[in-house]
Amino acid sequence: RETMYRRGGVFLITSRILIVDLLTQIANPRDIEGILVAHAEHVTEQSTDAFILRIYRSQKRMLSGGSGASSTVSTGTAGIPDATDAVARTSSLSPSAHGFVKAFTDNPDALMAGFARVDKILKSIHVRRLYLYPRFHDVVASELERCPPYVDELHQQLTPAMKEIQNAIAAAVQVCIRELKKSTTLIEWSTSDLTLENCVTTNFDMAISRQLEHDWHKLSPQTKQLVNDLRTLRTLFQYLIQYDCISFYKLITNIKTASYGARNPSMWILDASGDIIFRKARERIYKITRPKPTPRVPNPLSRLKPILEENPKWRLLSQVLTEIRNDWPERRNARLKRE
Repeated sequence: RETMYRRGGVFLITSRILIVDLLTQIANPRDIEGILVAHAEHVTEQSTDAFILRIYRSQKRMLSGGSGASSTVSTGTAGIPDATDAVARTSSLSPSAHGFVKAFTDNPDALMAGFARVDKILKSIHVRRLYLYPRFHDVVASELERCPPYVDELHQQLTPAMKEIQNAIAAAVQVCIRELKKSTTLIEWSTSDLTLENCVTTNFDMAISRQLEHDWHKLSPQTKQLVNDLRTLRTLFQYLIQYDCISFYKLITNIKTASYGARNPSMWILDASGDIIFRKARERIYKITRPKPTPRVPNPLSRLKPILEENPKWRLLSQVLTEIRNDWPERRNARLKRE
């Protein structure tokens, strides 16, 4: 990576790798012209992204003799891809003493949660100005109309094991919703509040919290645990698609271990749907097979057969990248002929 940094260019890099490279001086902050931060709503004072920007700002301030650098944070519905945490642009030819930091978010609702959330985020990422760009903004609309993007949707089916896990998570959500309604009889829930479709959305936790915040001190520990279980199950919907089989199984195993040690264990773990989630997640990694007995070996030993089911989206992504690599020379030649 050090050779690549010296060569310069635009790098899409996670915060975990970038902080290691900065602390070990593999990446020199003086050679980084600017940093683009994705998902600015997740940055806090204790996050790795804030630590990276603190190091970058301090080094740039020393080089520039104390003068400030440009910094903006932009939010809107356009957003940027969610595959990266930070994008750093480096140049080994002409390192600039004034670096820039630009942060983006496509979830402006998250900036409204909590007390002075925007001020805390701006302070953590060391920026001063905030810009709001909805899709119907003139600048955004004119840019999209001038160069309209070509969108090709590809739908990837889940594996049979992932479908069973997803159905089991949905069944566990329904169990928690039914128990939450029983334990909060004094609260009038609308038919659109507690539904399976809303549980998948990001505003589900906020909707539940708004309904229960006035009577939170009156709720029993079991009811509060149900609210936490719904939040946990909502994240499992997302992590089932994002994580590989080993990471997902490790996640739910940690949740199960923490629940057994709690005073009020999660109800869905003890339910039949919870058993399906853990069993199918384990079968995505390995299976225990028992060979057929023979006269020579009447009692054969069971064997562990590794499965290591890959995430289906990676196969689809590999196919797309291969097509792009094969079609790129033809498109480049066609563009040169037009010019």
